[in-house]
Amino acid sequence: MSKRTNPTLISFASIIFIEQIFRVIQGNIDILVLGRVSHDAVAAVGVVNQIIAICIVVISIASIGTNVILAQYVGEYNFTKVKVVLFNGLFMAIVMGMALAVVTFSFADSLLELMGLSGIHLTYGTYFLKIVSVSLCLHAVNMICLVYLRNMQQKKLIISTLCLATLINITGNIAGVYFFEQVESILICVASMTVLSHLLTCIVYSYVLISNKVIPFKTTIMNKKHMKSIASIGAPSAAEHFSYLFFQLFLSWIIIQWGIDQLKAKTYMQSWAEYIFLVSITIGQATQILVGQKIGEKKYNDLRSIVNKSVRINIVLSTTLSLFLYAISDFVIDFYDIHDDIARYIKPIILLTILIEPLRAINVNMVSSLYATRDTKYPMVINVLSLWGIMVPFILVFNGHLTIISVWVMMIVDEFLRAILLSIRWRKRVSRISHTHQVV
Repeated sequence: MSKRTNPTLISFASIIFIEQIFRVIQGNIDILVLGRVSHDAVAAVGVVNQIIAICIVVISIASIGTNVILAQYVGEYNFTKVKVVLFNGLFMAIVMGMALAVVTFSFADSLLELMGLSGIHLTYGTYFLKIVSVSLCLHAVNMICLVYLRNMQQKKLIISTLCLATLINITGNIAGVYFFEQVESILICVASMTVLSHLLTCIVYSYVLISNKVIPFKTTIMNKKHMKSIASIGAPSAAEHFSYLFFQLFLSWIIIQWGIDQLKAKTYMQSWAEYIFLVSITIGQATQILVGQKIGEKKYNDLRSIVNKSVRINIVLSTTLSLFLYAISDFVIDFYDIHDDIARYIKPIILLTILIEPLRAINVNMVSSLYATRDTKYPMVINVLSLWGIMVPFILVFNGHLTIISVWVMMIVDEFLRAILLSIRWRKRVSRISHTHQVV
């Protein structure tokens, strides 16, 4: 498994896109099934998913750092170091996953109360969170295994495994609706299928990597230097994601005060927009791997053209998909059986999505490219200052005069300003690398 084909943006993007779309399908099938049963369950699961997302960001400290370092070693064809980095990253991720699983399981109700849930929403959320928290350790293993499999372009293995896992998840969810009548029982079934699908993926990936001796279980290759490098790269990027996710939690807390209908609208809208955003993430992650491998190959002059091309592709795709979502918005609202009190917020937000998604696409590309060059602190600082220095104070000051639509308008301005700052940073960064032939 140490052989790889010639890397291209399309080859990496195709793998990541298929992986991402299966992941989104698995997540949104939960919302779709529960939406047919209870809108209250949808709202509760939306908050739970944000808590799980925060936990995954913690684990991403290991996966992002591992990916950046491993991509450069793959570019050098130094597979001895690839194995060492992979093992150390896996160890870090598993420790984080186990710790987070214990915390979220033990304090599920307290975490959800902190988020503002009460009554039936708290009951539903606690059921769901206690079960899916078990999958955090499985997530940790899967994330690190995928770092290697993506870099080695193991498309068939990734696709076949995810197909089977998604089929199990969908079948189990649909069966739960037919076999159970109580919402609590359906919630438990949906959550259990989520865990089972992650378990299957974990078993397959682990077996393949261990049987091919990609992960040598030798304590002698545990290296503090590698762990420190992984953490130093992964921590700032994870902090940036933390900032965004905590902002989303803060936003959910604020929106609950504005009315549960607006929270439900936010949950539905984000589940649909995720399909658009996954395209941006796909191109961004593919760019990150390709830039990292080109750095390993010392082809520094290729970096600018690679990123420029990927940005153009990302803008076109995200704009096209946003327009398509707006065109079919009435059908989607009817399909999810959303009543008018929620739909009146969703329609304007979908229109604003046409503006916000291309800007997000630019930022995803810029941030991913900066990560590949080990420049992780600047994007984090920009993110924190923008969200917590401007957005949050504004929302708190004008809380009584805002709606969820107002927040979406503010996010457009935020993404626009960040796109300018990150693009300037990338140009300076790539110019320095091209002249010095060093990535510091």
